[in-house]
Amino acid sequence: GGGGSGVVYFISTLNHVTRVGYNCSCRAVFCNRSDYSCHNFLSFGNGGNIAATASYGMESNSYNADISVAGLDIAGIMPSIPLQTITLKLKAEGEGIDLFSGDTRYNVELGIDTVSYDKYKLNDIALTASQENHLSDIEIKSNAEYLKFLIKARTTLDSTFVSNSTEIELPKADFMMLRLTDAELGTALNLKLEASTDMKEKHAVKLSGREMKLITAQRTFTPADIEIDLSTSPQYSYIKA
Repeated sequence: GGGGSGVVYFISTLNHVTRVGYNCSCRAVFCNRSDYSCHNFLSFGNGGNIAATASYGMESNSYNADISVAGLDIAGIMPSIPLQTITLKLKAEGEGIDLFSGDTRYNVELGIDTVSYDKYKLNDIALTASQENHLSDIEIKSNAEYLKFLIKARTTLDSTFVSNSTEIELPKADFMMLRLTDAELGTALNLKLEASTDMKEKHAVKLSGREMKLITAQRTFTPADIEIDLSTSPQYSYIKA
């Protein structure tokens, strides 16, 4: 359809498309050919639904999205993928697409309530990410029964310099209960990574690993701490392990 003042509307409804079968309603609005917004609701015949609202400003490169996925039957849509169902919420808003620009900013929140595969469910997984004034922060956390971890990463992004500091706390990962191995196998560790580069000639990396464990049915291994430090420049190269 169409409207006045340079505003164009598209409304469509699809019913029982593909062998799975779903109902889809989509409303898209273009304002003065520079802004776009879309509202979608998809209900799948095999179970679950997706609700999404998103907008994008072409002139300012600004965007926001609010997506909710409830009990979506992944296996019914894509049988080749080992995932079965997933429930999550995603919110994102920002401006700019050049990650090396100081004007680029964004905030992202992702919460995975449940994701199931092979008769096992992972739950309570959260991700937050943000960037402003060349500084990016990312945090991923899982409180699932057999997979507990916390990842924090802070990155400085500039056209002449990039640096990153990442910390990983993994107090528990039970691979047998996660259906990844047939025999008992688990691990725990703390890792820290620091890296930097001037994007030309100077590069540096530091890696440390502590409180590491490898758990099997026979015994628990506790490897020695890991320390790796290396850097390079036109004047010298340095490696310590």
